[in-house]
Amino acid sequence: MGALRLVQVTDTHLSPTHGYFADNWAVFAEAMRADPPDLIVHGGDVAFNGPAAPADLAFGAAALRGLGIRWAAIPGNHDIGEAPAFSRLAQPINAARIQAWRDHVGPQWWSMDAAGWRLIGLDTALMGSGLPEEAAQEAFLAETLAKRGGQDAMVFVHMPPFDGDPAATAFTTSVMPPAPRARFLEACAGGGVRVIACGHLHVYRRIRHRGMDIVWAPPTAMVDVRRWQQRLRRFPRPGYLEWRLDRDQRRHDHEPAAPAPRRRLKAGPWFAGPRAPSPEAPPMPIARRTLGLAAASLLAAPALRAQGLPRVKYQVDWAFQGPNAFMLYGREKGFFRDAGIELQIDRGFGSGRVPIDVAGGAYEIAQADINPVIKFIAENPNAGLVVVGVFGDRSLLCATVREDGPIRAPKDFEGRTLAAPDSDAGRQIFPAFARAAGFDASKVNWLTVRPELREPMLVQRRADGITGAATSTGMSLKALGMDWPQQRILWYRDFGLPLYGTCWLTTRDYARRNPELVRAVVAGGMRSLREAYRDPAGCIAALKTAEPLTDVAIEAERQQVSLREQIVSDHVLANGLSAVVPARFQQGLAAVEEAYGMAPKLKPEDVYTDAFLPPAAERRLVVTS
Repeated sequence: MGALRLVQVTDTHLSPTHGYFADNWAVFAEAMRADPPDLIVHGGDVAFNGPAAPADLAFGAAALRGLGIRWAAIPGNHDIGEAPAFSRLAQPINAARIQAWRDHVGPQWWSMDAAGWRLIGLDTALMGSGLPEEAAQEAFLAETLAKRGGQDAMVFVHMPPFDGDPAATAFTTSVMPPAPRARFLEACAGGGVRVIACGHLHVYRRIRHRGMDIVWAPPTAMVDVRRWQQRLRRFPRPGYLEWRLDRDQRRHDHEPAAPAPRRRLKAGPWFAGPRAPSPEAPPMPIARRTLGLAAASLLAAPALRAQGLPRVKYQVDWAFQGPNAFMLYGREKGFFRDAGIELQIDRGFGSGRVPIDVAGGAYEIAQADINPVIKFIAENPNAGLVVVGVFGDRSLLCATVREDGPIRAPKDFEGRTLAAPDSDAGRQIFPAFARAAGFDASKVNWLTVRPELREPMLVQRRADGITGAATSTGMSLKALGMDWPQQRILWYRDFGLPLYGTCWLTTRDYARRNPELVRAVVAGGMRSLREAYRDPAGCIAALKTAEPLTDVAIEAERQQVSLREQIVSDHVLANGLSAVVPARFQQGLAAVEEAYGMAPKLKPEDVYTDAFLPPAAERRLVVTS
């Protein structure tokens, strides 16, 4: 197992209207392109004024995506606000600001395993907030550390736990509040955490506490020169940290970096005038020279440009996994170049977010489960989204119960308890499933849980069933010891709800201006899927190349579940991919509208067009023995 090279960047304070620090971001982006790391973790304050201007969040997230490097981010106070009891900027964290972060950037807290390390990101704005998410985050941290499987852990937080005294009782906006800090440090010290990586105070510093390294990353935006010269008796510099995590040697090393030689990061005497970033700071346009340097990181991954070929920015629905690996396979095989384009492929953050990204211009074409797309189109008719291909002939949405349990048919759900997140598409479509299957949805009890707790509720018999997509629920249950034969899956499609699955979408305006590019993406995607169906091992090998941390066995099985249950149907084998039946499509539209409490008004032509499909012969799957 090789070492992981990780870059920790923090406090970038990006904005399309307040371009104080765009120059430094351009230098950072140039350094990343010259020597890409395995992973970038942004330690918060992505945005200049995210609590008041969600467009700043979208701009910062676009800059990160444009690097073309795997990344994750946690929110800072300038992204999501501060704990209400001590909000210096009068921007307390609240539900709307939380949702803006999730919509534009991603989850508030997360974990991932890389090179034998468990990496964890947390939202320090929740600490001391009293919001329900605060307790949920603490429970997440405890469970994630408990299940790390002997791996060392590294935790990313925006605010440092403390400045000088870990027992300080004063409330400040510089460090974690006392009570949450104590719980956090106790969980980390007892949970195998070796590194706490933070930022927020715009200075590089390293201390040891209870066997852990607590490292403050330097800011990329600017430093308060006078403050830290007086306090630390040294000149602070902006920059970022380069980490090397090696499980085999049980080592973690880091060094501060400030790119050179072309241009150095500006120190920025931000103590002069408005203490930017602040809500009172006046707008500042991004200089034309700087925009030229930053454009590649904001708009594209330069390594993916092809000489003479137009580039299309494309987003898959989730992290790179078996079900979406065919697009990576097609890119590796040159299918999109054969179609006349160079395709930039980025990971997504859920089918519910994909239409937001496409409508907002972050991506030109993307793939997502069609049902959240239908919901978005119904709620935002002026956004101009359109589906240009449907390659999921059957929906993966289902309810899953124990094979040895009391639920054997849909009617048995009455009086029982199901667990799922509020946002789960299977839960949201459940009322339509109940109507089609002939039982009373109002007699079903629900437990609202976070996504990572859904499957454990069924395994621990704390719920009678769960809802979701089978590629997620089935694989997660198997990982918890409940293999496929122990699961009874009630597919919504088997009970009168013939929903479609994954689709390609773009905007009508983009399709009108670039019809040949849309045709090229759809044709290349169809070819990629057909060839991946014939060569599943090669497809997973391409996934492994693009995402080195891939568990090949798990993703190969996930790929087969998606092919078997979503894509390869009798209808597709007879008629080819995206052979949409209008009457069935209309039934799906009505089911989605009903499930979300909307008046029925959509027609198939409001959502879908077949104008960009390749000929029927190029959409047929070839069955091999």
